[in-house]
Amino acid sequence: MPLSTRLPLSGSGLDRCDERRQDRDWLRQQWARARLWLLDDDGRMLAREDCAAPLHLDVASLTEACRLDADDALLLGVDADGDVHFAVQLPAGSDLSAPRVGIREAAARWSATDSAGFACAAAVFGWRRRYRYCPQCGGQLSPGRAGFSLICRSGSGCTEQFPRTDSAVIVVVEHDGRCLLGRQASWPAGVYSALAGFVEPGESLEEAVCREVGEEAGVSLSEVRYRGSQPWPFPHSIMLGFHATAADPALRLGDELEDARWFSPEELAEGFAAQRLYAPSPISISYHLLREWLSMQEGEAASDALARMPAAAMGVRRD
Repeated sequence: MPLSTRLPLSGSGLDRCDERRQDRDWLRQQWARARLWLLDDDGRMLAREDCAAPLHLDVASLTEACRLDADDALLLGVDADGDVHFAVQLPAGSDLSAPRVGIREAAARWSATDSAGFACAAAVFGWRRRYRYCPQCGGQLSPGRAGFSLICRSGSGCTEQFPRTDSAVIVVVEHDGRCLLGRQASWPAGVYSALAGFVEPGESLEEAVCREVGEEAGVSLSEVRYRGSQPWPFPHSIMLGFHATAADPALRLGDELEDARWFSPEELAEGFAAQRLYAPSPISISYHLLREWLSMQEGEAASDALARMPAAAMGVRRD
């Protein structure tokens, strides 16, 4: 079965209302009573005083300096209570005073609805900041479809632009009761994670998994199994998670990784306990793929590694 956990940054529960995105009358009516999610020009979201959830305001509560146009807003969707949610990018110099939370912190602390809404807004507004001009004629682009597209206003009949999402595969490879993890030189000391890379044109997801593992570690695979996916707005990816079985455990590292190793559950448990080894961040699908693999292994060592993994995760404070 696929990953049973609801992964961070996904599972908003909002109805995205695609059929309403071009209904300008409906959008204007909803804007007047909407709950607004507010992002600053650094991509951080305004939060409540305790930083445990986003700060939701309505249009009437915004100061004149922050007055915004509904045409620039992003329709996140409608919740189970019928409340309509829009995300807005605050103009530079806005005078709203509230804590600001980055998306990694939100993924770790906020509810699924809140972190997933932030992920959507961060990805779309990030895309809109990078795509300001029409790729066909160079004309100015403006938002359409309630924020989910960009339209050239030159009148030249140019193609409507839609948000970019880059597909990447990530995989925990196993062989004879051990799993393959690697690390990049830029990571904090001791952090190992699943192997990953972007899907290239003209290949299936399974082919991408085999190619990436071959390029990074020199390992060929005999079986590839899809486990689940996670939006990853850094800046606009979708992570597609897999488990795989190696045909041969021999390692031949390429130039992308500083190191890659096979780890038994015993080695993971001992490394976590001694703080020589750290797991990937718990907001990432890599963390959950590794936990799932450990949960399928037999013996006390696997249980010990599972128990120690949360405290050994990258980004967890260790005083």
